[in-house]
Amino acid sequence: MLKLIRADFYRMFHRVYVYGMLAGLLALSVLINVVLRGSEDYAAVSFSWELLLNYLVFPLMLLPMLADVVFGEEWKEHTLKNTVAGGVNRVELYVSKLISSVLLGAVLAAVTLGVYCAASLLLLQRDAQFTDVFVRLFFERFGVACILYAAGTALAVLSISAFGKSSLSVFVFYGLVFLLKYLFALLRVPQLNKYLLVSQFSALCGSAQDLRAASVVGAVSFAVFAVLGPVLFRKRNIE
Repeated sequence: MLKLIRADFYRMFHRVYVYGMLAGLLALSVLINVVLRGSEDYAAVSFSWELLLNYLVFPLMLLPMLADVVFGEEWKEHTLKNTVAGGVNRVELYVSKLISSVLLGAVLAAVTLGVYCAASLLLLQRDAQFTDVFVRLFFERFGVACILYAAGTALAVLSISAFGKSSLSVFVFYGLVFLLKYLFALLRVPQLNKYLLVSQFSALCGSAQDLRAASVVGAVSFAVFAVLGPVLFRKRNIE
């Protein structure tokens, strides 16, 4: 499995669009802090970090791209068929793709967060609210967001394993993540919204109990998607 993951990383970091995605995230990280610096009311590091917590839901939109880089490209190039024909176990292959996708997301998140925090510390003022406790709480909340990202990545990989390299896999992902709450509203079961991944991001600015609940939903979702994915992939006809 380690060989498969290393092969994925070699291929991923030889793709221009991976660096393009990273460059876009880094540019946005710096731009936000430059804009805040120009405002006397918001030019504080604590405000910048709190602002980031409110926008952490938007990277969910990028997760299908990560799965596509790792998994979808091999569907397109028909290399998965050759890998399976070479005797690689399908479950092992799927798990390696899932791990590679999660690790790619972790690398992008770490680099982007590092640049964002560095830019805020260099450009903005450290106000009285920016304390050791504030920093600890921020990283606790970001850690919960990472659990939710991992679950979302597992769903994106699952969508590709079910529908292959197609627009349908992306539509299914966005439908389950962003549109399912509207279906629940039509079915008059809005109480189910609290179990959706996208709903958990509101807990990032909530209490410790809200964070624990979000962590549980994220971990359970990841486990369900990670188990269901290989089941579907084993039955999938790879062309």
